[in-house]
Amino acid sequence: MVYILRGSNSRHYIGSAVDLDARFAQHLRGHTHTTKRLGKNIEVIA
Repeated sequence: MVYILRGSNSRHYIGSAVDLDARFAQHLRGHTHTTKRLGKNIEVIA
């Protein structure tokens, strides 16, 4: 599955995952250095 995240600073991240819920949880915990630039409030937009 391909997904798009948007951060509080209006930056975007495009990624792919088999289990979106688990992957999103990793993003929220800060386990992925590529999404730390998005800021604190990250949401899935697609």
